[in-house]
Amino acid sequence: MAPSKLFIGRKIRELREANKATQAVFAERLGISTSYLNQIENNQRAISASVLLSLAEKFRVDLSAFSGSDSDRLLSALS
Repeated sequence: MAPSKLFIGRKIRELREANKATQAVFAERLGISTSYLNQIENNQRAISASVLLSLAEKFRVDLSAFSGSDSDRLLSALS
């Protein structure tokens, strides 16, 4: 079975706004382009495992905050 893609754009946007960061600043801290962050926030692209782990590390967020009730999909995205 192919791994599930993780689309958590709303949660990423909420985290960015809670940190009072623009997309440009937030993307720079994550080491990604602003356009990629925009695509993630608008659920046009799934978030990669490396970006997800970077979010957890740089913003001290528990990864379970992104999974909600779908922890299997989160684990699959990290595999």
